[in-house]
Amino acid sequence: SDPVKKNTSGLMAGRIVGFWKQPSGQLAYWGYLPKHLLGNRENEKKYLFSSGTNKSIPYSCRVLSTNMPPVLVEGTFDSDTLSLIGISSGATGTNRITESQIDAMISKGINKCIFMTDGDYAGFSGGVISVLNCANKGMECSVISTPPSLDDADKMRQEGKLELLSDLISNSYSPGEYLAKA
Repeated sequence: SDPVKKNTSGLMAGRIVGFWKQPSGQLAYWGYLPKHLLGNRENEKKYLFSSGTNKSIPYSCRVLSTNMPPVLVEGTFDSDTLSLIGISSGATGTNRITESQIDAMISKGINKCIFMTDGDYAGFSGGVISVLNCANKGMECSVISTPPSLDDADKMRQEGKLELLSDLISNSYSPGEYLAKA
């Protein structure tokens, strides 16, 4: 049977659905609503997470590499996009890196990361909080902000802006530079 036809009712209706491995080993659902499918759903959140989702370990943390700083993003779909184009990545599920997520990365030997924020106020403030949270735990956090018209990694991929994405990552703001902008 057609899996698309099965996803027509409930909170996850019409969403791309994936799983976030939980600390307990269980899987929690997440659902992504692509902007081009919003239609009459403009007031709905882009991401939904099943109740009880524990975000204390970043999404995809189990595959993060210690060879290069992972790029952390807000959304799980953007993390998957970065992974598909060969960039070590994970998702926070919120606009900041939390202390428990930092602890999980440090336990895997990761002591540096790059946080990719949306270019709006929520992204900017989440970047500041992430830099401070990381500094308090002994982790270095560089930050990149996406241009307003290309507000996430998947949009950059769709628009053929992978070189811009690579440049943003290569030229991320150091923690001091980012805080000086604040």
